[in-house]
Amino acid sequence: MTRTEQVIEDAMALVKRCRAQREREMEDRRQRLARIELMRVPKYLPRGGVQLDLPLN
Repeated sequence: MTRTEQVIEDAMALVKRCRAQREREMEDRRQRLARIELMRVPKYLPRGGVQLDLPLN
């Protein structure tokens, strides 16, 4: 294997490791955001009933 082939092989291995790390981080972020979304309390609670009209004259 020539030096050029070795450099190319090393670069491709680095790209593969970086891609795997990025995918792991994206999956971790997706899971964390899903947990945060589950913990979020709605700003208002819908109540059963009739909505009052607001005259804007």
